[in-house]
Amino acid sequence: MPVISSSGHALCDAASATQAKARPKKAPAGTVRRWMEQESRTVRFCECGCGEPIVIRRHQFYEGIPKYIKTHDLYAKASRRRKSDREWADAQQGQHPCTCGCGESVLVLAQHRRLGIPKYRQGHHARHNPPNYKGLDTWVEQQRGLHLCECSCGTAIKLEPRHKRYGIPRFVAGHCSRAFAPERRFLDAWVKENQGRHFCVCGCKKAIRITRGHHSMGIPRYLPNHHAPPRLGHGPQHPRYKDRSLMARDQANLFTPWTKKLIFERCAGACVRCGATGKLEYDHILARSIGGSGEPENGQLLCRPCHVFKNAVDREKAAIRILYLEFEVLLWRMLDQLTRLKASLNAGGN
Repeated sequence: MPVISSSGHALCDAASATQAKARPKKAPAGTVRRWMEQESRTVRFCECGCGEPIVIRRHQFYEGIPKYIKTHDLYAKASRRRKSDREWADAQQGQHPCTCGCGESVLVLAQHRRLGIPKYRQGHHARHNPPNYKGLDTWVEQQRGLHLCECSCGTAIKLEPRHKRYGIPRFVAGHCSRAFAPERRFLDAWVKENQGRHFCVCGCKKAIRITRGHHSMGIPRYLPNHHAPPRLGHGPQHPRYKDRSLMARDQANLFTPWTKKLIFERCAGACVRCGATGKLEYDHILARSIGGSGEPENGQLLCRPCHVFKNAVDREKAAIRILYLEFEVLLWRMLDQLTRLKASLNAGGN
């Protein structure tokens, strides 16, 4: 009979354990070494089925040679238990009929040995529930077609077993709005009547799809994105034209949406320096800091890197222009002082 060692190792043979008990608690090292050499000549494999050999250790001289490698005995026990459960489930098949009265047997699984065999097949428990749920299928069949939607559509309400407890609905799903809003009853008929009778005015000969909203908002003349482009003039002839001379100084040199559209069309939607088409920005050719205006002729499209580079150049130009203006003012002041000095010297000489 296999036993478990005091140190918690795997199971051992009864003979090996008896021999181990008969040995002294402490034996000479030579005796243990000779015993290990003798036992090592016989190869023993783990009985869990893994195929690994059992290694002979010194402590096995006192405790006995185990039948399993450490922790493999747990796998062996679990394997034996699963095998036993499967055999039990196979033996129980066909012996437990479903309690609902269908005449079929309950499918027994290995886990039912621990959890218990169910009384019903899967999905059959609803057929044999407490008294207030009996005969639901029969009730649904009896009530089928007897309840019509109250919106006057003539559609029969689809009954379900839960309606016996919670009540039969008055309307088919989505039809309640027709009863509470009587003007919507005839929208479907109106849409069906006008469908395919109205075509796009742009000349594409495609029919306009009529919806319920068109009954109150009106039927459109064009399909989406089929409107003709507006023929509006440029400059003062445009209805949204604004005289920049009447605008504030900080807004007169900004680009308006109309100006940006003209600049985009002139630059063909690409950077004028590198030709890139992504991350485009509107730039003043003559910078605003040195008097640039917001007219279309002073605008261009630049990508982000080119715009950053041009802004740096414009700042340098602005700084140079400021220095030039300061130098010009200083030069005029010096010339004015020289003119006055010359005039005073001539007056003193006379």
